[in-house]
Amino acid sequence: MKISTRGRYAIRALIEIAKRGPDSLLTVKEISEAQNISMTYLEHLMIKLKKAGLITSQRGTKGGFLLKKSPDEITLYDIIYAVEGPVFLSKCLKSNVKNDCKFTDECYLKGLYTRISRSIEEIFKQITIEQVLGESS
Repeated sequence: MKISTRGRYAIRALIEIAKRGPDSLLTVKEISEAQNISMTYLEHLMIKLKKAGLITSQRGTKGGFLLKKSPDEITLYDIIYAVEGPVFLSKCLKSNVKNDCKFTDECYLKGLYTRISRSIEEIFKQITIEQVLGESS
């Protein structure tokens, strides 16, 4: 299983916002420079994170992005799901993906892959931005 660049960059962006404090507005440019993420790429991620209710924004010369919830309420799962959707151990678990596997009907591993995917999902649901910040100190 691999978390894509979208997921990793979104996590880094929210960590950057969280570490600046609850009242600090950060622009895409500030986050981009601090985390070495393309501004264009980051703008797309911020739209998804805002739609998911994880961040909010203020317009204007003193505008920027804030966390909509406290760092102890935002999990890695929330972030990854907002920008990537569900994360699967194997593409055969995705219902909307054409499955090229000839063992789809009699797969011995599908149940195992499902259990592992659920376990990983539960771990992501338990880790908050606050915990990640605490571990980096």
